[in-house]
Amino acid sequence: MTGAKAGRPDDGLRPKQGEEGYGDAFGVALHHLLEQCVRERQGTPRPSDPVVASVLQQAGAEASPESVARVRQMVRRFLESPIWDEIQAARPVYTEYPLAHEASGGAVPVVNRGVIDLAYQRGEEWILVDYKSDRIDAAAPDTLPEDHPYVQQVRTYAADWEAVLDEPVERAGLWFADAGRHLVVVGQDAFL
Repeated sequence: MTGAKAGRPDDGLRPKQGEEGYGDAFGVALHHLLEQCVRERQGTPRPSDPVVASVLQQAGAEASPESVARVRQMVRRFLESPIWDEIQAARPVYTEYPLAHEASGGAVPVVNRGVIDLAYQRGEEWILVDYKSDRIDAAAPDTLPEDHPYVQQVRTYAADWEAVLDEPVERAGLWFADAGRHLVVVGQDAFL
């Protein structure tokens, strides 16, 4: 997400000037903690500082008091989000769901592979969420340009999910944990 061109509509969704982001290991730790919260969702899962520090260390990230506080804040924002409220009543709910689908149309078959961070069903339709730990500007736009890599990623997930399960995706989007923001890529934002 670095190397943004000046004046692009998605500039607010790129790391702030002079900041390179939190790093891959930090993102892995955050994904693991969010996954555990979803799996233990029937209570109010709030990982303690020692648990957060341990997960950060296991992922190879810095476990400083600042990093622990940052992760806890990101988890808190997720637990206070409308997405969290929705998954309380959803059945089924999947985390870190591997998906592969052969995309046809070319001379050489292509297999799309990915791992969907969160998938849950409301009625007959599915909601897909991809977590992002990127540092973003609080004034970031509510939409991303069609050529943004995250848009392409989420659109592919939604299309492949529908193709494999033969069930509709109501909504697919991104959860920016740093800002506590949900951006819908496919469907309508139910939380407006």
